[in-house]
Order: sequence, then C-alpha cells, then structure tokens
Amino acid sequence: MNILIISSELYPLKVGGIGVHVYFVSMHLSKQNHLFLLVPIESKSIKNKLKTCRLHVNIFLIRLLPFPLSGISFIINAALVYLLHKRERLDIIHVHCADVSTTACGYLISKLSGTPFIVSAHGSEVRLKKNTFIKFVQRLLISKATVITCVSRDIMKILMNEYRVGREKIFIVPNGYDEALSLSPLIKLENYFKIVFVGSLREVKDPMTLIKGFEIIAKKYSNIRLFIIGDGPKYRELSNYCVKKRLIEKVSFLKQLSHEKTINMVAASDVFVLTSIEEGLPTALIEAMALGKPVVVTNVGGIPEVVKNEINGLLVPPRSPENVAKALERLLNDCELRKKLGRAAKESMQNYSWNKIAEKYERIYYKLLREAESFKND
Repeated sequence: MNILIISSELYPLKVGGIGVHVYFVSMHLSKQNHLFLLVPIESKSIKNKLKTCRLHVNIFLIRLLPFPLSGISFIINAALVYLLHKRERLDIIHVHCADVSTTACGYLISKLSGTPFIVSAHGSEVRLKKNTFIKFVQRLLISKATVITCVSRDIMKILMNEYRVGREKIFIVPNGYDEALSLSPLIKLENYFKIVFVGSLREVKDPMTLIKGFEIIAKKYSNIRLFIIGDGPKYRELSNYCVKKRLIEKVSFLKQLSHEKTINMVAASDVFVLTSIEEGLPTALIEAMALGKPVVVTNVGGIPEVVKNEINGLLVPPRSPENVAKALERLLNDCELRKKLGRAAKESMQNYSWNKIAEKYERIYYKLLREAESFKND
C-alpha cells in the first residue's frame, strides 16, 4: 500500500507520546508498505535531529507560518501532497492527532485525491477543554473521517458522547512498546530505592502530587531517590518546592531525555509512578510495564484498562499524596510484592508491542480498501 501519515509530532524531532507512536508504527508499517510522512516543524534547525532517525520513509517537513496564517501552510502542503498522489496513487491517508489543523490537512488531501482518511485520537486533543467554536470545527472534521481510532475505551466514550461519533466507526488501537530497544541501565545506584516519573511537567500530569507523596516517605527513609524525566511549565514551581522542602538532594530533575535514555532510566528503576489527573493511555506506562516494573498510577482515563489494582500494579486516587506515599512505602518494604507486580505487568503487555499495533492498523487499512473496492463494483 501507499500510505500517507500526517502527524502533529514525530520522534526524534519532538519527544512525546504521539511522536513515539508514529515513529515506531511507521518503522513496522514500512517493512511491507510505501510510507510518506507529513510533519510540522518549528524551525529549520530541528532538521538536524533527523540524522538520528532510523526511519526509511519519505518525510515531508512543514514549516508552519505564525498564527493566524498557519492554516495556509497546511493548504499549500495539501496541494503539494495532492501532486504526490497523482504520481504515487495514495491508498490511505492516516492522521495522527485529532486536532483542527492536522485533521483539516488530512481532510483537504482526502477531498482532493478521493482517498479515504483515518483519524487517530491519542488523548489530550479530544479530552482537554476548548472553546465552543473550535470544538464544533473539530467535531465536523472528525465526522468526515472514514474511521476513527483511539488509544483507550475512555477516549472512545469521549468521542461518542462529546463528538457524536458512531460506535461503528471507532476502533481501539492502544499505545505500545519497542521490543528491540537496548535496555542496559544508564545508572546503577544499588544502595537506593529508585522511583521514576516520565511525563510533561504540566497540570494534567500533576507531578506535584508525586513530589508531596515522596516528601512524606523521604522523611522516614534515607535510601530513596526520585527521578523526574520531562519538562514543562511546572518545572520552576516543582524545583523551587524541592529546594524549599530540602528535597533537592533526593529529587533529580532530568528534563527531556531521548526516548532511548528514558527507557534505560526506567529499566534501572525500582518503581514507575504516574500521578495524572487525566489520561488517554500513556506510552511511558506501557513501556514501564513491558520492562517488568511495578507501577503506581492514578485511577483515571484509560489507565485502569491495563492496570488492575493489586494484580499488575497499584492504583491510587488522583490528587492524593497520602495514597501515593502509602503505595510507595508498601513497595519499598515488600520485595516480593514488587516482583509479583512486575512479572504480572510484563505478562499483561504481550499484545502491546509496536509490531502488533502496526498489524492492527494494517487490518483496518485493508478493511477500508476492500469496502471501497466493493462500493466501486456495486
């Protein structure tokens, strides 16, 4: 198949859940298909990051104009991709990220070329609140897609209830993990109990709840360390809090690491923690579980679809430092519980490899092509 993937992000140009998802899915899809990627960039200098990219596909980078002219960038590139279609005959257009600009680009190319297009909703673009007009436009564009995929049942319910998408159009395709990554730890602090958080430092991820929970047990135990991987608007507030509470020697802010380094840090940890107040289905969680790590995560969004409390992880209520502290203290003092939860977590991730995720997308593509061919014959 000739597949055009339009994405708001692509790793390593940007480190984020959507970018990592598109990167690894594209890697597997390109083994038997011809792929074209259309991705926005913020500056020319970011192109240097492509030198480390292992993708052997055609990548088109969009230099977005400043708002409100950014839409013109997509229109121009849509026209260019249409010319590509005239030469290559695209079979499928797949949009990753159901925001207005990315979906509009996919819809425009679909209309120009007569090619069916798919929209994948990854989480925040449909979950977070937005003004009424933007949501109306977004709903209209999503409705034009032949198929909508989402990463969890929780996101599916949002699409059905808030975006009026029919259940028959929705397929659940979760995030995954890379089986081939080298997992040699970058750090070895054998005398310390290592806790790792991976996520953007913003309100929806609520890292302050983790830090306050860690603070409770840090007063009782000297052999614990917290590593926070990620950056964002809450960084200064969080670091200032750690200085004020004299936690700075026990809390390390590593900011944004490459995906490989992040994986190595998680591999070297004793516990993975995520204290979000809203979630789709975070890639970092899937990867931690695939590594056999016991996880302490909040009972929100799509998380309880994969984490079963006391079976393959510990679920805690959101915005509760006390419950985070209790869960961490249990794992700190119970090695057998850590091993049990870690083994169960790894076993529960057997069907979440990126290869299997790519196969799910391929089955959807072929289903669409068969239906389109049947419609033509009728």
